[in-house]
Amino acid sequence: MDLENGRLRERETKLGRQAEIGRQRLELIIGSMAEGLLITDELGTVTLLNNSAQQLLAQAEIVPKQDTPLREQSSSGDTDWLIQLSELIDHALAGETIMNQEFIADKSGGAVPLSLNISVAPLHDANKALPHAICVVAVLNDVTPNTQIEQLKIEIVSFFSPHLLTPLPAT
Repeated sequence: MDLENGRLRERETKLGRQAEIGRQRLELIIGSMAEGLLITDELGTVTLLNNSAQQLLAQAEIVPKQDTPLREQSSSGDTDWLIQLSELIDHALAGETIMNQEFIADKSGGAVPLSLNISVAPLHDANKALPHAICVVAVLNDVTPNTQIEQLKIEIVSFFSPHLLTPLPAT
């Protein structure tokens, strides 16, 4: 009996170490992602932000509060995109996956504002015993450089288009 208990404890210890190694790997992967990763609980409260998400939200002057659902934080501010993000999270909590929603997330009023492409998806418990999502995963991509390129293209075309319509003088 003692031999069997010893083996069970040894196996439990080994499984615990493997689980801890897996958790540490997952933390490293999430922390090293270039995309922002935001995870909420079933109430829409932010439970995890990776470094990229923290930086993107800081650029938009947003610091999510712990223990407060995002929809409540967005209703007290003047950031339309945060209200839209909380609505996306509510849709995901209802079971909907939403891909590639673009938001202007900048208060600075700069020439090219911070632009984010956001996708949200619900996560259900492993057994799917609960009818609703247990959390939401949101991926935030900074697409500001793409916006800058598009804006530059528009400026170039608008600058040169009158000249392209004017015939060249004969020499």
